[in-house]
Amino acid sequence: MIKYVISAIITLVSINTLACEGHDHAKNESKKIEKCSDLQCVREKFDQITPKLVALIIERTKLQEEVADIKLGKNVGKALDEKRASEVVQKAKELARKDGASEEVVAIVGEVFEKMVAESAKYQQKYMDNKVNK
Repeated sequence: MIKYVISAIITLVSINTLACEGHDHAKNESKKIEKCSDLQCVREKFDQITPKLVALIIERTKLQEEVADIKLGKNVGKALDEKRASEVVQKAKELARKDGASEEVVAIVGEVFEKMVAESAKYQQKYMDNKVNK
């Protein structure tokens, strides 16, 4: 499931499929990327991406609760699995490379996923602690 979420985030973040109303676009025929000619157009594309990213983060958080419940059922008291966290970050970077991202963008993807995994582990641990202390 995490592979699907990572792939979806990378796909959604790609501006290639976004279009703006009422703006002229220059097409790069080799990649079919519509480029904006002004700042407002680019901002509209960002505005189209944001709700999709938020929805995926919420979906991922709900999955963290499922993971926490499973761990609690197996008497695992620690949310963070460092090996798994590293695997998630590496898979995200591999997907970015596979999608043709530059190494600079791959590094950004890595940093974003490191932060997301760390925050997810904090959320998951708090969720687990709250369930145990009820």
